[in-house]
Amino acid sequence: MSTTNLFQSVKKNLVSVIVALLVFGVFVYAIIGDVIGMQNAVSGYEYCKNLCDLCHEGSMLYFAVLMGAIIYLTYESKRYSVWSIRLFYVMGASALLYFFMVSFALDYVYQLVGDAYQKELPSLFRALYTGPICTFVICCFAMPKIVKDVMKLKEEQELTV
Repeated sequence: MSTTNLFQSVKKNLVSVIVALLVFGVFVYAIIGDVIGMQNAVSGYEYCKNLCDLCHEGSMLYFAVLMGAIIYLTYESKRYSVWSIRLFYVMGASALLYFFMVSFALDYVYQLVGDAYQKELPSLFRALYTGPICTFVICCFAMPKIVKDVMKLKEEQELTV
């Protein structure tokens, strides 16, 4: 894609680009705040709380970017791309990998929290497990429609070629 096409696309979808940049900026600001909170933590609980929030926000950002890429490839470019199908598989594999890695984070959090904050463990574990749940729910409801539209784009492209 040339630079002029990119600028024309941005000008055509200015509101969407501004909203996406604002959302991205809020996530980055929250992630930076969590990293600073981890560096300045005075107890194991504060460190683990910021770690769980970091995992939560980082995973939401990651899956939102994946979903945005799939939507962009399907609805903005309006042509079939192999990457739109591959990103579906990447999203599924990433979800499995996320929950696999959370199990290691749970062990780490359990060891680090300490006896004084044992009653706070369920809230920390819930934060880790429900990190990208909002994005997963949206994907579960949106994916069948997107897959159908991708297949329709593929059929249209094969007919025109």
